[in-house]
Parts: sequence; structure tokens; C-alpha cells
Amino acid sequence: MNHADYKISNGKVEGINQKIKTIRRNSYGLPDDEYFFLKLFDLSRNSAYS
Repeated sequence: MNHADYKISNGKVEGINQKIKTIRRNSYGLPDDEYFFLKLFDLSRNSAYS
């Protein structure tokens, strides 16, 4: 019902969540969590223009 009133979609957020899940799956065995967060920062920097 909220969508009928505000016309707001959460598509971008869901897309970002999917990218994070993909990075998490592919980064199994990384040395530490800091490297994982660096990958997330790189994702956010690269996807800002796509």
C-alpha cells in the first residue's frame, strides 16, 4: 500500500545487496575482514557511475 502512495522502489538497495552477497561468496578464504571491507568500498566507488 505504501507503493501506491509514495512510488518509491527499493530496487537499487536490493541490487547492492546482491552485489555484496556475490562478493562474500567469491571471497571465501580471504585473510581477514579488512580486505573484504576494502572490496566493498571498491564496489561502492565503481558502481557510483554505472
